[in-house]
Amino acid sequence: MVRAETLFLVEDNGYIIGAINLRYAMTDDLLKLGGHMSFGIRPEERQKGYAFIMVKLALNRLRTSGITRALVTITRDNKAAQKTIRKIGGKLENAYESNGTVIDRYWISL
Repeated sequence: MVRAETLFLVEDNGYIIGAINLRYAMTDDLLKLGGHMSFGIRPEERQKGYAFIMVKLALNRLRTSGITRALVTITRDNKAAQKTIRKIGGKLENAYESNGTVIDRYWISL
């Protein structure tokens, strides 16, 4: 267990566009799968730039908590998430296979 929080991107009318889970410390398990954040956007709201906005705001929150590098793990087939993380400056460190799924590990300098 680590200190964590879930934040939502919400329109003024209460409509939830997406959510992001932030973790403020790493365990051995989170270093392998999970990282400092995981995020998702409602399917009908994808490809509108919301993930970029949400992740950018979340990185600022991690930075103000003293974190200087953020880890994000993404399944190889999640091209949209990879695009978002690369756009923000994420650098692929390595990849590994888990239960037949390739997991890419990206680090973002804050």
